[in-house]
Amino acid sequence: MGPVFPKHSLNSLLANTVKNLRLKKNLSQEELASLAMVDRTYISGIERARRNITISTLERLIPHLASCPADFFKALCDIIDEQKASKASEATHEDTKLAIKS
Repeated sequence: MGPVFPKHSLNSLLANTVKNLRLKKNLSQEELASLAMVDRTYISGIERARRNITISTLERLIPHLASCPADFFKALCDIIDEQKASKASEATHEDTKLAIKS
């Protein structure tokens, strides 16, 4: 069985999830940082996957990003599903290009 996250690390997936949900809530990095009582540069680092987010920080962020932890992790799973679909589409496109060349 292949890796669960073939294209991106879990840290990168968390980064994308935090950023996507923050933007959906129309929050700036500064506003989210203030609500979660962390530094804005920490939020920036999380969103660029330059910082490893801790569980305790995640617990402080989730209430401001999603209605419950399950919704946060559903958003993360949605990102994984989008990446899988994109990868499958890319593979199909490559197969089509190969068939045309043949």
